[in-house]
This record gives sequence, structure tokens and C-alpha cells, in this order.
Amino acid sequence: MALQVNVGVFDPQNKVSYAVTSKELEGLKDKNFSFTIEETADGMSQAVFRITDDSGKILRENISKPFPAGAIQKKSTELQRHAFVVKVKKQPGVNLNDYF
Repeated sequence: MALQVNVGVFDPQNKVSYAVTSKELEGLKDKNFSFTIEETADGMSQAVFRITDDSGKILRENISKPFPAGAIQKKSTELQRHAFVVKVKKQPGVNLNDYF
């Protein structure tokens, strides 16, 4: 099982930030990071963040708590020096802190 990543949630700004400061992660490029919204078997959704090496081996992984389908959508991602930042669009009444 892959190690988890420290997560920062910034609900008012609609952002989720994943720390990428580990020595093991130095030198990885944007293509090594992914954030997807996946459907679960019970009709809910989960956000899945993964860091992989160039061979596809998962180095780090975080999976959110299930949330109602369509409640959170990915708008954009940005790999910064110390974090992978995800901007999301969320439905009214949704608080990111409840799921990440």
C-alpha cells in the first residue's frame, strides 16, 4: 500500500493542496501526479490523488471520503515547488473539510 500525503484543505478558496516535499519525490514532473474523481459502487464519488514514478508504480496515494456524485468537480491542477494544488468547483452547501 502506498504512503499517504499530507493534505491541506482551503474550503473558502475551493482548493485542496497535497504536500510533495519528500526527498523521494524530488525530480518528479507534472505527469507523475494525478487527481481524478471516480465513481464508487454505491453511486457516490471519491477524489483520488496519486503520485507515481515513471514506471507507473504508485509512490503516494490519498482517497477522499465518499461524497455525493457531482458535488465536487476538478477545475484545474498546478504542481508547485512544495505542493500539488487542485482547484475544484463544488455545489452550494458542500464543505471540502468534510471529505478531505
